[in-house]
Amino acid sequence: MAEISEIELIERKAEEIINEAKKKAEELKKRAEEKAREILETPLDLSEAEAKAEAIIKDAEEQAKRIEHEAKSKLQKLLSKAEEKRRDIVKLILDHVTGLA
Repeated sequence: MAEISEIELIERKAEEIINEAKKKAEELKKRAEEKAREILETPLDLSEAEAKAEAIIKDAEEQAKRIEHEAKSKLQKLLSKAEEKRRDIVKLILDHVTGLA
């Protein structure tokens, strides 16, 4: 039963990682949009403002992709650990049922 609780804990941790990555990506997007809006509202040469806004948005997208990649990597590790625990549980049950325990 301890393995099942540990798997549930791993699943919750994976959900937390995904939610945190989404939250960080959304915050980056929001900040990029705010910066872009500020730049566009200032009296600058339009082409310069566009270039700055595009650079900020590109940077935010790259950061969001990096965060997403890190989250997926952590999630994959957690899924591997959960699969290992699942195999242990199956073996434990089979050993118990077959009398090998």
